[in-house]
Amino acid sequence: MDKDRFDIQMIEFERKHFELNMEMALFVSDILQSFRDNYTELSSVITFCNAEGEYSSIEVTKIFFNKETLEIEVYVRGYEKPFSWDELDFSSRYVLMNEIHHRYKSNKIYNGLSDKGMH
Repeated sequence: MDKDRFDIQMIEFERKHFELNMEMALFVSDILQSFRDNYTELSSVITFCNAEGEYSSIEVTKIFFNKETLEIEVYVRGYEKPFSWDELDFSSRYVLMNEIHHRYKSNKIYNGLSDKGMH
């Protein structure tokens, strides 16, 4: 069976989704490296789908870029072992990426004000 226009569009969507996921991971790893010790603390609630396909809400408390493994580690309240960035779905990664960027911009503004003697 030949590919029709919808098959071609679907392939293009998948390609763009893959590229966007890669760009998000690079952006997050880069921005985490701008923080002292390559991490930032958060309090963000996201959804998570476990291996059984069940969704639950989890609270992310810290995100760390491990320079040795080159992986983004996501620390969650109530879990000892960090989650991998790749274990999260696209929408959860997007939420966390925005939170990290917001933290970065807040720190930059605060540091800019404190460097000028304004508190």
